[in-house]
Amino acid sequence: MNIKSKWLDLLLLMLISTVASAQQNKNVLIFLVDDLGLADVSTNGSSFYETPNIDKLAREGIKFTNAYAACPVCSPTRASIMTGKYPAAMQTTDWFGAVQPKEAKESSYWNMKKLLPAPYREFLPLEETTIAEAFKSNGYTTFMAGKWHLGETPEYWPEHQGFAVNKGGNSKGHPDSYFSPYKNPRLSDGPPGEYLGDRLAEEAISFIQANKSKPFFLYFPFYEVHTPLQAKDSLIRKYTEKRKKLGLKDDIEMNGDLKIRHNQSLPVYAAMVETMDNIVGNILKKLKDEGLEENTIVVFFSDNGGLSTKEGSPTSNAPLRAGKGWLYEGGIREPLIIKSKGQVKAGTLNNTPVISNDLYPTLLQMCGLPLMPQQHKDGISITPLFKNKKIEREALYWHYPHYGNQGGFPGSAMRMGKWKLIQNFESDAIELYDLNKDISEKSNLAGKQKAVVAKMMDMLNNWRKENNAVMPTLNVKTVVPIDSNYLAPVLKFLRDRWPDNRMVNIVFHGHSVVAGYFNTPNVNTLAAYPNLVFQQVSKTYTVSPINVIKTAIGGENAEQAAARFENDVLNYKPDVLFIDYALNDRKMGLERAKAAWMSMIERALAKNIKVVLLTPTPDLNENILDNNTLLQQHATQIIELGKQFHLPVIDSYGLFKELALQGKDLKLYLAKINHPNELGHKVVATEILKLFGILNNK
Repeated sequence: MNIKSKWLDLLLLMLISTVASAQQNKNVLIFLVDDLGLADVSTNGSSFYETPNIDKLAREGIKFTNAYAACPVCSPTRASIMTGKYPAAMQTTDWFGAVQPKEAKESSYWNMKKLLPAPYREFLPLEETTIAEAFKSNGYTTFMAGKWHLGETPEYWPEHQGFAVNKGGNSKGHPDSYFSPYKNPRLSDGPPGEYLGDRLAEEAISFIQANKSKPFFLYFPFYEVHTPLQAKDSLIRKYTEKRKKLGLKDDIEMNGDLKIRHNQSLPVYAAMVETMDNIVGNILKKLKDEGLEENTIVVFFSDNGGLSTKEGSPTSNAPLRAGKGWLYEGGIREPLIIKSKGQVKAGTLNNTPVISNDLYPTLLQMCGLPLMPQQHKDGISITPLFKNKKIEREALYWHYPHYGNQGGFPGSAMRMGKWKLIQNFESDAIELYDLNKDISEKSNLAGKQKAVVAKMMDMLNNWRKENNAVMPTLNVKTVVPIDSNYLAPVLKFLRDRWPDNRMVNIVFHGHSVVAGYFNTPNVNTLAAYPNLVFQQVSKTYTVSPINVIKTAIGGENAEQAAARFENDVLNYKPDVLFIDYALNDRKMGLERAKAAWMSMIERALAKNIKVVLLTPTPDLNENILDNNTLLQQHATQIIELGKQFHLPVIDSYGLFKELALQGKDLKLYLAKINHPNELGHKVVATEILKLFGILNNK
C-alpha cells in the first residue's frame, strides 16, 4: 500500500462512517504499560505489588488469562497495536534501535554469536493506516501521552501517525530519568523532582477536561515500569518495610550470565508498579467525575513480559518461564482487561488465546465503526468473547529472529489450542509444550508428539512464507579485530632504549594460554610471548631488556587472582600486564568473575599500566561451536570488558573457534585439554605481534 492509496482509503472510510450505526460514539482509553509481566498485578496473583485500581478494573470488565503480545520486546508489539498486523508482516521484528546485521558483524560482542540477526525496519511505515488515523478519520479527537518508540526521526512520531496531540512520545524506549528535567523533545520539563508518570497523567486529565463533549481516542502508553528503576522515596520505603515484614529475600539463580529472579521482592520496582496503578486510578477517576465512565471503553495491556533474566532482573513472571526478550510464556503472555458499560459483563473471565493485533478491529467494532480488513489483516474482533461465544482462529504466531538483550535466542513460536511450539534458530531445537498442563514450559513433548510437531511446523513455515518473514543468517567469522596501536609505544621505547635503561616488566597474570606456554615442551620458557614480540630489538641489547614474570597458579580463578593482585602483580611494577583467568572462572559464574576482572583492570589502570585481556583457550571436552558453553560466555564477557575499558583483547577462544569453523582438528593445536602446543601458540603469538604494531609474522 502506498501513501496515496492510504489517503484514498481514509476518504472512503469517512464516507462510510457517516452512515455507520455508531454506538453512541464511545470514547476509547488504552493503557499500555511497558515491561509489565502477567503476574505483576495483584489480580493475577502478586502478593508483594499492590494494584487496587487495576484489580477494580478487572472486577468491572473482562479479564483475559491467555492474552499475548505480538513480540517479546516493545516496538514490534506497539507496531502491532497500531496496525493490526504481525511484526513479521512489516519487518518490524525487533525493538527500534537494536543491532542490525552489519552492526553485529562489527561488534566484538554480537560477532561472537553463531547467527547474525535478521535485518528489520526501524520505523512504523507511514503507509500503514494506524488505529489512531482510523479513529481520527471518523471524527475522533486523538491524543497520546507517554512512550512511542516507533521511529528514530520526527517524521515517524505520533503527530504524523494519526495523533492530534503528542505529549512525550519520541524515539526513546525509556526516559533518561523519571524525575524532571526529562530531556524529552515532546515534553517540557516540570519543576525539579516532578515525576514523569504523574506529569503525563496530568496532561491526559487536561485533555479529557477539554474534550469531554466530543468523542476521543486517548492512548496512554506508560514509560513505567521500564528501567531506569526509579520511584518516589516514600513508596520505596513502604515496600522496603513490607519486604522486611514478610521476611522476603531475593530468590535469584545465576545461570551463566543470566540473573534469573524467581520471586517478587524488589522495593523500587514495587514502588514503580504502585505508581503506575495510581496513575490508572487518577485517570479513571477523571472519567467518572466528568460523567464519561459509562461511555468510555477502557483497555489495560502490556507490550511484553516482565524483565526477569538480565538488566537488573527486577521482577519474576513465575509460574511463567523466562521474561522479556524470550519466546517462552513469561516473555509474551500479558495482563489484558477490557471494560465497556453495556458491552462487557462485569467480572467476566475468558481463557481464549488473543493477541495485540486484535485490539484494532475489536475497538473499531465496539465503537460501531467500519472494519478495515486489509489493514488489520492479522487481527480479529474478539467481541464475541464478551458474550461467551467463540472466535474462529486456528493459531497465533511469533517471529523473533534476533538475540534478545535479556539472553533470549532467535526463533519463531506458535500456539494452536493447548499446544505451544518454539523453534530455536541457533540450536535448531524444537520445543513443544502442553500449556493446559504445563504453564511453566518444563516438559518438552516434541519427541513424544511428532505428529503434532510436524503439523505445527508445516503451519509455521507456511505462515512465515506468506508474511515474507526475514530469517537470521550464519555468522561465518567470529574473530575480533586487534588494535595495532595500543602497545606500539612500548616497542618504540625498547627500540630507542628504555628511558632509564631499566628492564621492561611484562607480567603474565593468568593460566590457560599463559601457563600452557610455560609448560609446553620444546618452547623456551624465556622466549614465550615477549621474545616472539621483541626479537626485532634483541640486537640492540647485549642482554634481553625484557623481564618475563609469570604469576599464574594452576587451578586458580580470577577471584583468587584478584585477591593476591597487589602483592603478586603490582609489586613487580609491570609496564604491560596480560590478564588471562577465564579458564577456571567457569566454577563461579559470570557475575563474580566480572567483578574480579574489573577489580584487577581498575587497579592496573590506576597505575598507568598497559593492560591486555585474553579470552580462554577452548576446552576439548566442550563443543566450541556451541555458542552457549560456559567458556564461550566468559569469552564474550571478557570482550565486553575490553570494550568497556577501551582495552585490547587477544581473543584466543575466537581464534581457535575460527580454526574449528574451517574444519581444522583442534587437537593439532592443543597439547592438553586446554593448553596450546607450539603450533597453537603461534596462532596466538601472531595476534600479539599485531597488537605491538609488528605486522610481519616471526
